Amino acid sequence: MGLGTSNAMAVSHSPCADGGAYPFAWNSSQWSGVLDSGDLGTIALTINGNDAWLPASIWVLVEMESGYTVVVAQPAWPEEGWFSTHSSDGGGNAHPAYNLITALPV
Repeated sequence: MGLGTSNAMAVSHSPCADGGAYPFAWNSSQWSGVLDSGDLGTIALTINGNDAWLPASIWVLVEMESGYTVVVAQPAWPEEGWFSTHSSDGGGNAHPAYNLITALPV
């Protein structure tokens, strides 16, 4: 798994029901390590809604006593990796679930 070259990243996101935003930021100095993808089985993400979604990147971090461990690092999600319950979405490339480690449909 690659981590990219950036030390820090900050993104504003507004998922709150009240319309408020929360910051999402991390600094690589907080990472206690990166799990080798060979140590993992499948970590899958499934979409249940009707709207198609093409993420720009996917990161999964786990907070441990020693800091954050990066479990999934997909800094550039594949352009054909559309999530949708309708296979016709995304130019016919959509799938409802992907293995986040391999970026392949489940």
